[in-house]
Amino acid sequence: MMPGMGGIETLKEIRKVDPRVGVIMVTAISDEKLGKRAIELGAYEYITKPIDFWRLETVLTVKMIDLLG
Repeated sequence: MMPGMGGIETLKEIRKVDPRVGVIMVTAISDEKLGKRAIELGAYEYITKPIDFWRLETVLTVKMIDLLG
C-alpha cells in the first residue's frame, strides 16, 4: 500500500484532474475484485508484480495503436 492514499483513491484523483490520462495500475496486490474496480474507474489495465514486461509492452503497444487510430 502506498502511504496516505491507495491505488484506487489515486486513480479517482487522477480522473478528477484529467479523465483522458491513460492509467495502467501496477500493484503487488493480486485481487480480481480490485482489478475489476480499477478498470471500471477508468484504468486501462491492472498488472500485478512481479511485472511481466512482455505483457506490459503488449498493453502499451495496444493502447498506443488504439490512441493513434
